Amino acid sequence: MKKFLIFLFILALVIPVSAEMAWSVKGKPDANWWRGSVDNGKDTALLWARSVEDVIEDSTSFIWVSPDGNDTNGEGSLLMPYGTITKALASVTSAKLKIMVLPGEYSEVDIVWPNTSGIEITGIGNVSIVQATDAATPVIKIQPTSTASWSASISGIGIISDYTDGTCIDVNNIGLGSGKKINLYLNNVSLSNKAATDKSLIINGVAATAGAIRVYVSGNYNTWEGIVDFTTTNTGDRLRIYNTRLIGAITMNEAIASELTFINCSLAAPTVHSDLLLTNINCWHESDADPDVYTSYADAFSS
Repeated sequence: MKKFLIFLFILALVIPVSAEMAWSVKGKPDANWWRGSVDNGKDTALLWARSVEDVIEDSTSFIWVSPDGNDTNGEGSLLMPYGTITKALASVTSAKLKIMVLPGEYSEVDIVWPNTSGIEITGIGNVSIVQATDAATPVIKIQPTSTASWSASISGIGIISDYTDGTCIDVNNIGLGSGKKINLYLNNVSLSNKAATDKSLIINGVAATAGAIRVYVSGNYNTWEGIVDFTTTNTGDRLRIYNTRLIGAITMNEAIASELTFINCSLAAPTVHSDLLLTNINCWHESDADPDVYTSYADAFSS
């Protein structure tokens, strides 16, 4: 009976979202990975129902987090969840890489992503991570030490850095082996900063001899408020953003032929080095004023 009630609770959270749009990302950067799929009505509800039931049954594969959870007495299960994402990340194993985050606001202090590859964090319902301390450190720091290619995924979560000089996500390659890749997938993620001069996303190729950093963003017109700062040192570096409102500045100033792609995005005026391989398709400038003023960008294709 208890499991059935939990099933109904989670189903109530996900069906309203799925009735509007069931967004499915394959997790692979192939030609169609960003498109997702839209399936309205009864079939979508049944699909979500099966998915939720699988999640409840397969408790050995998931770590659960809730605002009402407890890091000391919790077990990371659906019935006894942890209280912070930091604790959940510290509890991942090679067999348990999926973290499910129940609705609510999570006050976290400097989340440092583990070295383990393949971790997926998924928000269910309305989930936000808020920087708990007034420090010029990122809400989430991703700096894997790895001799192999490495991946991570964040889905359905808002990340808020509400302090001066704050950063939402910082990813760098200083510990990555030569010729390897960091693949970071951000799906339906919103990034919020206190000031326009703060950073929503830093991609920092600090080690020229290390591997490439590749970030794939798929949104449902989620808003990113701060600066996107792309420091590239590797021709294999890549930033692809689809269906996202980027109302902060975009800076990429290195003379490296790395890929930068925007499709169906609202953009602030990018500052981009001429050597960068820039593609923007169906993009526009948004003043973020009242009333808003929209100006279309001419499509550009990297050669």
